[in-house]
Amino acid sequence: MRQKLTWIISLIFTFSLISCEKTIDYKVNLNYVFVNNTKYKISFDERANVLNIDPISKSFYTVSSEGPKELKKEDFKTSPVQTLCNNCVVFFNDSKCDTLKGRGIENIDNYEFTKIKQGEYQLKYTFNESDYLSSKFCK
Repeated sequence: MRQKLTWIISLIFTFSLISCEKTIDYKVNLNYVFVNNTKYKISFDERANVLNIDPISKSFYTVSSEGPKELKKEDFKTSPVQTLCNNCVVFFNDSKCDTLKGRGIENIDNYEFTKIKQGEYQLKYTFNESDYLSSKFCK
C-alpha cells in the first residue's frame, strides 16, 4: 500500500511538472512618439498634460512595465492614447478640435510599430494636415 501511494504521488508530481509552464515576465519599455507635421500647435485636454506638441516637432512618452519577451503590433488591442486619457479631445491652436474617435490617433492601425532592441519598442503616430482639416471649430 505504501509503495502504491509513493507511485501515485510520484506520478502526480511528474505530471504537474510537465503540465506547468513557467511564465517569465520581462522588463519592457514602450516609447510613444507623437509627431506633429502640421503648422498648428497640438494639445490634448487638461487631463493629459503630457501631449503638447509645437508645430513641426515631436513629443515623447515612455511607459516601463513587465511583459512578454517579444511584442508585436497585434498585441495592442487599443491605442496608447487610451492610457493617457479616455475620450481625449485634440486641440489644434486651441481653435479647432476633434476626438478623432475611431480614426486617427485612437486607431492602433495608424501607429508605426518598431522594435528598437530586446525589451524596447516604439509606437509612433504622425499628425498631418488631414487630421486638422477633419476637425471642427471648438465651441
